[in-house]
Amino acid sequence: MKDKYTKKSEQELAMAIALLPVLADFLEDLNFSQMMKMKVNHTIASIRSLDNYIMRYASIEVIEEQHNIALWFRNELKKLRDEK
Repeated sequence: MKDKYTKKSEQELAMAIALLPVLADFLEDLNFSQMMKMKVNHTIASIRSLDNYIMRYASIEVIEEQHNIALWFRNELKKLRDEK
């Protein structure tokens, strides 16, 4: 990363935000009132911006970790949907 992050803090940050892009995708699929939709769209844009900034300088290991966490979370969401 460009800022003064160590490899460990880079990994911790990537793991902490790994679920955010999945959350953004989930929010995009929901229906909201017009006012709420504007706020949700702002939140989604912020999530995408943060994810792009963090991942731009991430090592391949961190990218893979984030990808694996996101896949796990998507699978868990799918299981919940399939149970209905």
